[in-house]
Amino acid sequence: MRNTLLTLALTSACVLLVNQPAQAQADISAIVVKHLTISRDFTLKVADQMPEADYSFKLTPPQMSFAEQMAHLAVDQAGLLSPLTGAKP
Repeated sequence: MRNTLLTLALTSACVLLVNQPAQAQADISAIVVKHLTISRDFTLKVADQMPEADYSFKLTPPQMSFAEQMAHLAVDQAGLLSPLTGAKP
């Protein structure tokens, strides 16, 4: 029963999203691009605040360093923005 309700809910959501007018889809893309751009700008400000000598800092040995985390975020941001902006990641 639970699987049936979940399937019905997901199918309904898909139908609703597919039937949205092109303008609504463009608005959603604009909102996502805006939020990802704000996130990117904030991340760059954080990176600028970290002294270069501390880019190798790790809170614990298994974690990524600050530099590795910044590179990881940059790749993810580019990958998320590229389909919406048409830019190459």
